[in-house]
Amino acid sequence: MALASLAAACGSSSSSSASAVVDGGTAKAAAAVRNAPLATTQAGSAQVAVKIQTNETSKGTGRLGLSMLGAFDFATQVGTVGMSVTGLAAGTSSPDLHLVFSGSSLYLQATGQLAQFGQGKPWVSIAPSSLSQLFAGTVSGSAIGPLASAITGDPLSALGVLDTTALTAAPVGTRHVGGVTTTEYDVTINPVAAAKQATGNAKQLFGSMGTKPVALQVWLDHAGRLVELQAAAPGASTGSASPGSAGVPVGVTVLLSGFGSPVSVTVPPPSEVAAPPTSGTSAGSS
Repeated sequence: MALASLAAACGSSSSSSASAVVDGGTAKAAAAVRNAPLATTQAGSAQVAVKIQTNETSKGTGRLGLSMLGAFDFATQVGTVGMSVTGLAAGTSSPDLHLVFSGSSLYLQATGQLAQFGQGKPWVSIAPSSLSQLFAGTVSGSAIGPLASAITGDPLSALGVLDTTALTAAPVGTRHVGGVTTTEYDVTINPVAAAKQATGNAKQLFGSMGTKPVALQVWLDHAGRLVELQAAAPGASTGSASPGSAGVPVGVTVLLSGFGSPVSVTVPPPSEVAAPPTSGTSAGSS
């Protein structure tokens, strides 16, 4: 998972202005973006909010999506995330999920429709890849689909995407994100070159993103830490996709805040955890 691999690898007010270029050039911009994963994990911890807007529709409500809120401690490699479905029809309850990350382990609270996987126990051990398969293809028709699916199994996958030399970046200007002054960058990743450089899960992710350049928007704070990342599917409308906002594009937004704040995680005891689902009843086979 990105939480483990990234941990192992690694102020002033300003008005928003598209012309306020605050970086010395594209080479310096690319270096700043590539260094963001390390700078972010060096903060020790962060709160994470993810918004995934899908191509699927719900009658009378528009596009469906996923909302994820959680926190991660990079040093101890633990984290917790709450996940819910957004855009459901009125009166429809979201199948809320509670996830606990601990090193290379992922625990899913087996409630609602997923209670069958708990085999009578409140938690089930599950592979991040299996969780990702639940949402595979939710943003179809673009390289953003694999990224969206990966983030459902590990919200910090967004950091791993920036950890490659196969990217270019250009500074855009400054913008306030959650009260923090940030520098905005337009980023383009060559997924073919990135896949050749990467290993493990990162290699698989880049390899699944197709052959065309992938465009991202990235906002870094004064310490070079990732504050926001947006990836929109080609042809989607542009604009803020912050959690809770209306009219967001089809794509992914990741917001990080509260750097260095304490993270409280309770790992379920073994007696309350069911074994991983078999291949025949995998959470990804629904």
